Amino acid sequence: KSEKWPGKPGHFFCSREPCERRGSTGIIGIHHQPGRPSHKDPIIDPHQTLLQTCRALEIQGLYSQALDALNTAAATGGNLKISEQAVRLCLLTAAWQDLPRWSERYRQHCEDHLSRGGESRHAPGILNYLPDSQDLHRRAAGYYASQLSAGTEKLNPGLSAGDGRLAIGYLSADFQAHAVGFLLADVFQHHDREKFRVIAYDLSPAEGPLPERFRTHADLYRPVDKLSNLQTAQLIAHDGVQILIDLAGYTRDGRPGILTHRPAPLILSWLGYLNTLGADFVDGVIADPRLLPAAEQTAYSEQILHLPGLFTPTSRLPVASPLMSRKEAGLPADQFVFACFNNAFKIRPEDFDAWAEILRQKENSVLWLYTAGHGDLEKGLRRQATKRGIDPARLIFAPWLPIDMHMARMPLADLFLDTINYNAGATAVCSLSAGVPVLTKAGDRMLSRMGASLNYSLGLESMTVSDVQTYIRSAVELARDELKLREVREKLKPSQENLNPLFSLVEFTAGYEQLLISAWEGIR
Repeated sequence: KSEKWPGKPGHFFCSREPCERRGSTGIIGIHHQPGRPSHKDPIIDPHQTLLQTCRALEIQGLYSQALDALNTAAATGGNLKISEQAVRLCLLTAAWQDLPRWSERYRQHCEDHLSRGGESRHAPGILNYLPDSQDLHRRAAGYYASQLSAGTEKLNPGLSAGDGRLAIGYLSADFQAHAVGFLLADVFQHHDREKFRVIAYDLSPAEGPLPERFRTHADLYRPVDKLSNLQTAQLIAHDGVQILIDLAGYTRDGRPGILTHRPAPLILSWLGYLNTLGADFVDGVIADPRLLPAAEQTAYSEQILHLPGLFTPTSRLPVASPLMSRKEAGLPADQFVFACFNNAFKIRPEDFDAWAEILRQKENSVLWLYTAGHGDLEKGLRRQATKRGIDPARLIFAPWLPIDMHMARMPLADLFLDTINYNAGATAVCSLSAGVPVLTKAGDRMLSRMGASLNYSLGLESMTVSDVQTYIRSAVELARDELKLREVREKLKPSQENLNPLFSLVEFTAGYEQLLISAWEGIR
């Protein structure tokens, strides 16, 4: 995860170690031997030196140079953090020629870390972007969770009845202009206040209209960015929270260390991290039957809890007026526009292979991609297009825009092409709410079934395919058959009963609340 959505350059391009509260770091990695006074000669760790040099280059926006530095030093073999950083940089610059080597090296470093019981903490998040890594992720997540939990004080508050209402605490760094924030924004106000008390614990307080919506519609708003994990947990317990909803998991700004203190009787994971946390301090994961079937329970440490409908709320998104024109967006007026606004982490060679074939078969078309003005990524994507025999001029790059302006340009696309290994989530909601259909391929894990779940909720099962060849054929057929595409788009248009079939927040919240009540009754 960890992107600010829609992301500005630097919001998800600069890697930070997940879950660690970090101070400033220098360019040179200097470590002192245990037990020796700090004034003694330091020991210079070449791996740490290389890693911090790369991070310094990233801060300057020099991502390709940072990857070059890692490739030059590749003969040293690197370590877990170096190979992780290299995988990130390969994805962020579309340097896919280096991706297989660094991906395999990272997997091997993970296996070594697990087999020898490495002391350093390492969150498994980057594995979400690598295919065929689900088993390794499960084991790495479990080990990381055990490290976080070891020796922590457990609060274990009782099943207090409070004021008779069920006290729900939401823990997140994303009560702001972020994918999770936009999805969740309207849920607080739709909670039944006769049955529920809503408390927000903000890990990263911000200003603006969206954060203000959360503060306004919470019964109690708690900024906790200045508190330690234990202090935050004690505050949650003091507030009498009965169900704590973690919306971050092992993402960059998440703080799962708070959860290790067991500050509430029931702790659930939702939206922010669509994979198992492998943790005995998280009791359940909220999903829907299409996103996470019950048959996959053995792969999850959490109890799978199913919502009656879609796995995510879809709060209304602001739209600037007037809508943008194709000329203003830099798009051709008379060509078919395929689009993908997923962040660079999600785009893999397999996606681009399929997209190139679609462009090859559908003449007079372009591919509109979100790059946020990231020059190294744009160069890499043009290079990949040329390699596949596609004129790089057929790639149109979209800059970062505020969400209301982004929504004003989104209807200019004709068809959204989802990424295969890691689907669009909030970005797909954005596209669908703008009336642009999403063509997706359903995969074998939560992260690759978000598109399928969204399409199912809209009665657009035909827009979900099971293999890449059908994905290509369907995209080309829709682009060539104006009537067929119009029929699909008609299902996304507002009706008299509903402004948009995706935005049934009252119905969604009622089903979500029933899930919470059932989960609570299950532990009483």
